[in-house]
Amino acid sequence: MAKIQQISMDSNHSNLAINYINIGELHREMRDYKNALSFYRKALTIQKTSLSSNNRDLSITYHSIGEVYSCMEKHSDALKFYRKNL
Repeated sequence: MAKIQQISMDSNHSNLAINYINIGELHREMRDYKNALSFYRKALTIQKTSLSSNNRDLSITYHSIGEVYSCMEKHSDALKFYRKNL
């Protein structure tokens, strides 16, 4: 992620969450699940505290985390996040 965005935006800015999600997606595609989860969780933290986030944003992130756990064959963890997605 561009350092400029990290410096120029509040640490809970919704655009940072979007960037974290995008980076998480790339890590998931590369099968680097540990880093994917790390970036999704950073996004989730921002989304939970940001006034500009909405339920749709949280839903997408919960689903993405569930996908990673599913890829890791941690199905009970995946199910928890898929349920939160509902």
